Amino acid sequence: MPKVVKNLLFICLGACFIWILSACFLWLSASAESVRDWEGGTDYVEENGRAGIVFNAGEQTFLGIYTNKTYNMNEGITIRFRVNSIPGVQGETDAWFAFMLQNGADTNPQGVTTGFKFLMRESNPDENPGMAIERFICVPDGNPVAKTPLFSSVPMLGNEHYISIVQRSDGTGFLVSIDGDVTDYYDDSDAFLIDDLTEARVVVTAYKADAGLPPWEVEIDEIEPLTETEAWQAFGTAILEESENGLHVTEKPVQSGADSAVFLKQSVNIEKTQEIKLKIDQVPAFTDEFTDAYIGVILSKEEYATDINATDALIAVFKLKDRNTLVGNFGQGSMAAGLDREIASVRPGDELNIAFGFDENEVAVITLNGSVAGHSKNIKPNNFLGKKGYISIVTFNGSSPTRCNWAYTISISETDNAVPAWQEDGENDDNNGGNGGQTTEAPSQGCSSCSGSVVGTGTLFAAAAVLLGVVAVLKKKNKENRE
Repeated sequence: MPKVVKNLLFICLGACFIWILSACFLWLSASAESVRDWEGGTDYVEENGRAGIVFNAGEQTFLGIYTNKTYNMNEGITIRFRVNSIPGVQGETDAWFAFMLQNGADTNPQGVTTGFKFLMRESNPDENPGMAIERFICVPDGNPVAKTPLFSSVPMLGNEHYISIVQRSDGTGFLVSIDGDVTDYYDDSDAFLIDDLTEARVVVTAYKADAGLPPWEVEIDEIEPLTETEAWQAFGTAILEESENGLHVTEKPVQSGADSAVFLKQSVNIEKTQEIKLKIDQVPAFTDEFTDAYIGVILSKEEYATDINATDALIAVFKLKDRNTLVGNFGQGSMAAGLDREIASVRPGDELNIAFGFDENEVAVITLNGSVAGHSKNIKPNNFLGKKGYISIVTFNGSSPTRCNWAYTISISETDNAVPAWQEDGENDDNNGGNGGQTTEAPSQGCSSCSGSVVGTGTLFAAAAVLLGVVAVLKKKNKENRE
């Protein structure tokens, strides 16, 4: 074997060894740190390979753990978890698992500690398959108040789940997402009494009526801040990457779906026209025309808006009619039944040019590719406090879980260009009207791939070592040839 080849082989083996050592070091340090983040019943906290913990209830009927540091719910956090073992389903046994986001370390979900409490059970698959989520709010100096339970179509057992929470920056209520099911506590009088969770702990409890039942075993990842960039913040499973073309958003495919919302972090001036370029890079796997999957752009007077049925916001919603055809709905309350319109010559993969603005008569107008697509006479500039609005992009993957989710690229700019004036001889509907715009047809990208790759620190070190080694060998070989 030539000497140069031997040297290169040696360098490659050394680089691989360095990468393995660095990966092991990162894994061990992350696991050790995450275990140290919890107190209480830590005899049941175990290390695992997910940079998180395993919370195993064992033979106990009730136990709880809590973080030994606090988190700022006003800035937002996400908790990801997977349930690997349950004592039984609802109706057959009394067993539940709870997450509490509160200002104290009380492990009782019926306790009086101020915060949000979510108690989860595995529903009876013969009656209501999926996860039942009982919700409680505990206000200062008060007892927990029960809210309407949520039911997820995704079973608790064996699936990835997540909880995200954030408070609006102006303090007007909290937003909570559980597996993409968003609850806006803006109108909740109880949640309004919780004005400060900047020192909140995460508390986890598990209960089963009989110690002889199978254990609760739940993997809990490290608690993360909400994903954000310099200009955007995500709520849910979205992965954000800013580029020259705008923000590229890819939803992480998980079994429990990946419905999410992405928010522009700064307010916009609604006295100017908001021009939005949206390119749909990937769509969920299409099944039939009744699949309720959509991507929506919202201009709202409220921060963190997610409701595409809102009547006090301007909304542009895009859905799939078939694999190659988009339908749209534009205006206020944009998902009203029967108002979807096919958008001529527009396919997934095309760039959509959307504009929100007010015409010379202060009619709110939405345009698509230069043509008026919808309007509202009920929304006026004065509806927006201080003439400031907020932009959100929300997605929904349909009623059934999919491993292929929305991905898109979006950019937003403000301009003095006026939107076209609304003409009364168009669609005479005060909520929605106009015709979809035209654009050039392009091949549909559809649902081509749901996978991605992440380059780790060890990989970069290894690549650098290989490159430096190759350069050194080549220099040495050139020197030998000259001699």
